[in-house]
Amino acid sequence: MKKNNSEKYRNYEVISMIDTTLPFTMVEKIKANSKKSNELLSVLQFDWPDVELVLQKLTRYVTAGIQADKKPVIQTIIEEALDQYAVLLIENNGKKILDPIRLGMFLKCLIDETVLALRVKVCSSNGSSWDVSQGIPFADWVMVNKPRITIHESSDFTLDDDLISRRYVYDYITNERIKKVLRRVNYEQTVVCGGDSASP
Repeated sequence: MKKNNSEKYRNYEVISMIDTTLPFTMVEKIKANSKKSNELLSVLQFDWPDVELVLQKLTRYVTAGIQADKKPVIQTIIEEALDQYAVLLIENNGKKILDPIRLGMFLKCLIDETVLALRVKVCSSNGSSWDVSQGIPFADWVMVNKPRITIHESSDFTLDDDLISRRYVYDYITNERIKKVLRRVNYEQTVVCGGDSASP
């Protein structure tokens, strides 16, 4: 059973020191922490080398600056997406899933988890605020909004906010090559809008 946002992501905080090397080290950290994650990521990266760039871009979008229970939310997002992806593969009863669909399934899991994790609003004492539906990487926003930052869970995210967030995250983390592959197998809308992961 999928945990809800309040069970999985609690005690949010923003740390002011953002590691600019994180997009290049987070994948290796996750691989080192879990044999299963290592195997899944290795297969994904072998089949789709662009997955590494996707994860780097997502890590830049979220950063390690947003934490829940003292753990970078981005790390939990990637780990949870890998877990969901593994379940989807098992639920297909061993039938071969087309490579482009597998890529789309993983991207959808990443976006699902990102939108779930980031139902928050980050506010700066200068009056500016950030949330995932703005389409601006947190790394960019925080560079110009450093004084006294606070973070609050937001219960007023609507379905429209989620769809806007999904589109922004998808556009930011993918490239034209990935988009063309997903369009070719009629799977792009499933990734962007959510829905049934196992079929195009």
